[in-house]
Amino acid sequence: MSRNLTFLLRLGRTSHDELTEARALLEPSVAGLAARRAGREDLARLEELLRKEQAAPRGSGEARCIHLDFHRQVAECARNLPLAILIRAITELASEVAQDIVISSDLHAHIVSHHAQIFEAIRTRDEEAAADAMLRHVRDVQGRMRRAHEAHIRPLRTPPRVAKPSAVRPA
Repeated sequence: MSRNLTFLLRLGRTSHDELTEARALLEPSVAGLAARRAGREDLARLEELLRKEQAAPRGSGEARCIHLDFHRQVAECARNLPLAILIRAITELASEVAQDIVISSDLHAHIVSHHAQIFEAIRTRDEEAAADAMLRHVRDVQGRMRRAHEAHIRPLRTPPRVAKPSAVRPA
């Protein structure tokens, strides 16, 4: 189901801004639900992902996968199948959009720090803190990715200006 939704989003040529908007609207609410509904096993899986994320080589493909798996697991913790499907589709699309962007060591550490804050809020059942932390995280990372994406697609040089012919007035 999530693959079908991802395919439809891809066909619609979803923009980076639309993806950011969707994530900012959905993921904070999902994190809040996760704080309310997560069971012990859910928390253990989320904590294990956080440990793997902290240990993953910074900027590696493995780290990128774990970053997105964290978001999928938060959605699983919310125990709402339609939301989990939507988050899976959105994270698949986010992965495709960001595949050519290098995640620096600094950004990796930043993401892990955000995820630790989100996990702690979910673990302590603080719905508002979980939602706020997720919103800050999504906006921050999507903004960084947008800047990196724009730098990546920007032309290497500016095309030369073509001079307009000057108007010649008859004497």
